[in-house]
Amino acid sequence: MTSADPPARPAPDQPADPAPDQPPGPAPLASPAAPPAPITWPPGFTAAACLTFDMDAEAAILTADIASVHRMTPMSHQSYGPLVAVPRILSLLARHDLTATFFVPGYSAHRYPEVVRKIAEAGHEIAHHSYFHENTIGMDAKTEGDMLDLGLRALRDVAGVRPEGYRAPMWELNYHTPGLLAERGFRYDSSLMDSDHPYLLAVDSGPGAATLAEVPVSWGLDDWEQYAYLPGLTVVIAGGLIFAGASKVFALLVSFSAFGFILSYYLPIVALGYKQWRGQSPTDDAWGARWIRLVTAIAVVWLSAEIVNLLWPRPVNSEWYLNWGSIIMTVVLGALGGLIALRNVRRGHGGPGPVQRTAPVAAEAEDG
Repeated sequence: MTSADPPARPAPDQPADPAPDQPPGPAPLASPAAPPAPITWPPGFTAAACLTFDMDAEAAILTADIASVHRMTPMSHQSYGPLVAVPRILSLLARHDLTATFFVPGYSAHRYPEVVRKIAEAGHEIAHHSYFHENTIGMDAKTEGDMLDLGLRALRDVAGVRPEGYRAPMWELNYHTPGLLAERGFRYDSSLMDSDHPYLLAVDSGPGAATLAEVPVSWGLDDWEQYAYLPGLTVVIAGGLIFAGASKVFALLVSFSAFGFILSYYLPIVALGYKQWRGQSPTDDAWGARWIRLVTAIAVVWLSAEIVNLLWPRPVNSEWYLNWGSIIMTVVLGALGGLIALRNVRRGHGGPGPVQRTAPVAAEAEDG
């Protein structure tokens, strides 16, 4: 068992007794995970990077608010990605002789089949990104598996591809998701955020558990939150960070050995920022020792390396959470009861009562 493995559990017919001087209580809260071990990149390279694009199109908005289907302008905003951004990005990548990974929902593939086929024909990787960009938070394993299968079928029928990688909608994995991916033959996931470089992810805590290569992501390297604004649908949390700091991000690669990162772009945003990227070439000196590859290529390095570094994340101990939740709720209710009692006392001693709101006088109403 490695330091990253969950604590061993006693057999069902042999319950563990608490230590003599230790009262029984919930399971330990300490995480079983350990920091991922670094790896050496292929000879001649000091770091690696992936350019990834999510072709969500209308699905990302419709799954958040299906009524948006009747809003012509937001729908036009979402169609800009496949209609304008993809051709522009394909041209840019071809000019610099780069390949990238496009994460495509099955619904988007069905809606824009020719665009998806052009991505595949240009030699880029097409990876799985759900079917309808559905909200998977709390989704049961059966339903989520069905949605995975719908997405697989759509990408096969439209582009003739069998994706090796997966990115969850909004990067939201359930604890059962890695197992569903392993069952379907996926080689990597790109949804978690607990490392700067890839690592092996065990899909469960059992001995000999299957593993995926996890290629981590970061909200700080995604442009949607920083640039996308749709009234009533999105909130921009910052501005200008991705494009203004792009050269600084790449400069970091010079400073770190065995360092990797994923740049994730939402298509309309990166296409609008196209002019700011012109002139930056991966053949420049600043890029020379950096390895820019498909996410699959990065994942294969980890899957083929002899690394014993299995991380199986588990939920925070629910019993601990519920116990503290009960305590906090008790304190809150007690304080609320005290405030109510204090108010009643003040009223009983001539304190001010509730504010009485009166109708405005006629002159005020006319002036309004």
